Amino acid sequence: MQIQFDLKLSKSQQEVYDLIHDDRYKFYTVVFSRQAGKSTLMEVLVIEWLLEKFKSIAYVCRNYILAKKLYRELIRIIPSKLIKTQNGSDLFIESIYGSTLNLFSAESGASLRGQSFHYLILDEFAFHKMEQPDGTHLWNDILSPTMKAKGKKCIFVSTPLGKNNMLYEMYQRGLSDEYPKYVSILKTIYDDGFITLEEIEDIKKSIPELSFRQEYMCEWLDDALSFFNGFSECFDITKYNNGNCYLGVDLSGDGQDSTILTKINNDGEVEQFEIRGTLDMKYRQIADIINNEPNLQICYLENNGIGKPMILEISKLVKNKSKLKEWTTTNSSKEEIVSDLAVEIANKNIHFKKDDTKLFNELSNFVVSVSKSKKLTFAARGGGHDDRVLSLAIALRAKKDCYKKYTHSFLEVIRL
Repeated sequence: MQIQFDLKLSKSQQEVYDLIHDDRYKFYTVVFSRQAGKSTLMEVLVIEWLLEKFKSIAYVCRNYILAKKLYRELIRIIPSKLIKTQNGSDLFIESIYGSTLNLFSAESGASLRGQSFHYLILDEFAFHKMEQPDGTHLWNDILSPTMKAKGKKCIFVSTPLGKNNMLYEMYQRGLSDEYPKYVSILKTIYDDGFITLEEIEDIKKSIPELSFRQEYMCEWLDDALSFFNGFSECFDITKYNNGNCYLGVDLSGDGQDSTILTKINNDGEVEQFEIRGTLDMKYRQIADIINNEPNLQICYLENNGIGKPMILEISKLVKNKSKLKEWTTTNSSKEEIVSDLAVEIANKNIHFKKDDTKLFNELSNFVVSVSKSKKLTFAARGGGHDDRVLSLAIALRAKKDCYKKYTHSFLEVIRL
C-alpha cells in the first residue's frame, strides 16, 4: 500500500533516508543539527516499517514525556484505517499488517530487557544514560541484544554532546573500516536547507559561540560547553588519601535525585558516596560515614525541602553534633559556591578519581544560562541530574569556611 503525505524531504533528510535503505549497513549513526527535521524523518521511517508485514519496531526516546509526545504525533498523522490497535498508556501501535511499534523511555531500560526487534531507533542517543540502577549497561547489556536475533536496522540519532558518550563511539565506528556494518552521516545547519543564511546568522549572533558550534555545526567538543572549563584534566588520581576532611551532603528523599555525600581533603582530593535505600537507611549510612571519619573537620548538610527533617534524624545518630552545620541553597548562594568550584577546577586545585564516570558526566552537562530577566541559572543541561556537582560545591564551601575560621582565629591570637 502507498500512502501520500504532504511532505517534501530536505536534501539532508533525503540523503539519510537513502542511506538507511542501503542493505550494506545495519547500524546507522545520524548526527543532525538542531531543528534539522530529524524527528520528522524518523517518523517517516516508522510509518514505512509499520506498513511491512509482522515487523517489531522500538523507538527509544530520551524520557517518557518525549515518548508520549511522539506517540500523539504518530496517532495524528497515521491514517486510522491502518491502525489495528493502539494503547496510549503502553505507547503501543499495531498496524493492520501485524507490525508493532513500542515507544520507550531511555530512563526505564529494564522495560526493554529480553525483547527482540527488527527495527530500533534511539533518539537523542547522546543523552541516554548508559549506567542502569542495577549496574548494567543500557546499550551493551540491554539494547544491543534486542537486535541480535532478527535485527535489520538500528539508528542512533542525535546532536553531539562532547566525546564522552556512546554516540561519539558509534559515530567513530561508522567511519572505521573495522566495523563494516556501521555507517555514519553528519549534517550541519548549513546542509538542511530549511532556513536562509540570514536566519542562520541571526541564530549565530543570539547564542554563545560554543553552543552554536555544537548544536548547529555538530562539532565534537570535549568539555568546552561545560561551565567548568578544563574539568576533564582534574580526573587524575587513582585513590583518595586520608587526612583532614570536609563533607558536603546534597540530601534527597525518595524522589529521582540521589543523596550524595562528598568528602574533600586538604589536598583537594575528592571522594563521593551515593546514599541509597529508605530514609532510615540513608540516615544510618550518612551518620556512619560521619562517625567513622576521625579527621572530620566539618560537615555541611543542605537543609532545603526535605533536608530539614532529614538533618534532624541524622543528628540523632551522630556522636559529635558540633561537626554538623546546615547549609541553605538559594539562587545567590548556589551561584557563589558553583563559581568557587569552577575557579578551583580551572586552577587544577581539585582532583577526582580517574574512574568516576558519574561525576564526569554531571560536570560535562552542567551549564549556565541567562533568563529573559537577565538572571543566571546554573543547572544540568536538559533537566539532567546535578546532585554530585552540588554536593561537591557544598563540600568545597565547608572546606573554605573552615579554613577561613581557622585563619581568622589564628590572626586574632597573633594580634593578642
